[in-house]
Amino acid sequence: MKNYCLFISLVALLFYSLFNYAQPNNITQAKQIFELFLEAPDLETEARYIKEIYNLAPNSEYGDFVGGYLDFVTQKYQNALINFNKAIEKNKDIAGFYLWRGKCYHFLQNYNNAVNDLTKYIQLNPKSGLGYYTRGEFYAIFRENQQAIKDYSTAISLNYKPSNSYLHRAWNLTQLDKNKEAMLDYNKSIQIDPNNSVAYRQRGINKIILYMKADGCKDLKKSAELGDEEANKHIYKFCR
Repeated sequence: MKNYCLFISLVALLFYSLFNYAQPNNITQAKQIFELFLEAPDLETEARYIKEIYNLAPNSEYGDFVGGYLDFVTQKYQNALINFNKAIEKNKDIAGFYLWRGKCYHFLQNYNNAVNDLTKYIQLNPKSGLGYYTRGEFYAIFRENQQAIKDYSTAISLNYKPSNSYLHRAWNLTQLDKNKEAMLDYNKSIQIDPNNSVAYRQRGINKIILYMKADGCKDLKKSAELGDEEANKHIYKFCR
């Protein structure tokens, strides 16, 4: 997290140093880049898109969003909320603004608003698995496990991050003591991505709960081999 914040802080300084040199607004191109930004696979790509968005439309709702994003990644959540609100006030029809404001509400521990914003995102973009996946995360954090299961099921049907969607649905099933059902989802997660270390770890724990200790320990060791440090704690606890 420290490296993440340092990197983004440097990006932020670059942006703000360019304020007086920004180009006139190009909303159409900014919108296109913004949609790519929402699905960015890594931090480097995310930062590149953010720079492009700002340079294309600094004085628009997208410029306000960039300000909110930079505040968000430097953990200035109240400031981020102000900027996201400004962006939404200028354009209430951009789904991604609600997605990120929802994330902001989550870190401010405002559960109702977080879920409401993700619901708004889904209403504006119903075919996006990202919205269901993220709202599922929020529901899980606040122990609304049945709602989380529904959202991850929809994410799976939309083929959004299928290995992780099965993994998270499985975890929520375990919270409802549906461990046998969860096992099917853990198996599916690993079938889709045999290198999903977290899936091996969680399946291993689940097997131990179901009195399958030997197999569970095998999964935990496989998880550790794949680089999951958390697995070692469970190996120490259950498999010595």
